[in-house]
Amino acid sequence: NHQCNICLKKTNKFNSDKWHLFCKCPFCASEIRHRLLNASLTYIEKFSYKNIVENKKVLHFAPEKLLSSKIKRYSKEYKTADFLTPGYTYDNIDYNINISDMSSIKDESFNCVIACDVLEHVPNHLNGIKEVFRVLTKGGYCIFTVPQKDNLKVTYEDATITSKEDREREFGQYDHLRIFGDDFTL
Repeated sequence: NHQCNICLKKTNKFNSDKWHLFCKCPFCASEIRHRLLNASLTYIEKFSYKNIVENKKVLHFAPEKLLSSKIKRYSKEYKTADFLTPGYTYDNIDYNINISDMSSIKDESFNCVIACDVLEHVPNHLNGIKEVFRVLTKGGYCIFTVPQKDNLKVTYEDATITSKEDREREFGQYDHLRIFGDDFTL
């Protein structure tokens, strides 16, 4: 038996996706990245909801419905952001902005910025990282997750790859612009 740490339901087997066997909850559809982030924020004291999110101003990019209610419950102020593009819809987004250009947000406005599996979609992801650090308060926290390919030493991107089929083959999804390697560290 397995238990999902998001919906807390038990199952004999998780479903598979294109990347991993038996990784998706059959009830809430949470993926490894959702459960890993929730587990980290629940069980690692230094990285806990209490230390990272509780009573903080939080900006959450591409908010995962599975986690946003919990993050919102802990935070002092919870804002959501996304750069709405065709094919993606989110309810109640506070900021329709590109993470690499957040000029509408003042410096040091948030104690925590969360962007899970966002940077692979962003043409200028390095500028996105700089912008996140600009809007973070001193001593603030950012949580980035990115899809990484096993045993890939250096992030792979190629701007000449433009077709959906080629991007899916090379980067894992049709709207990804890169696949991150072991060099993705902050």
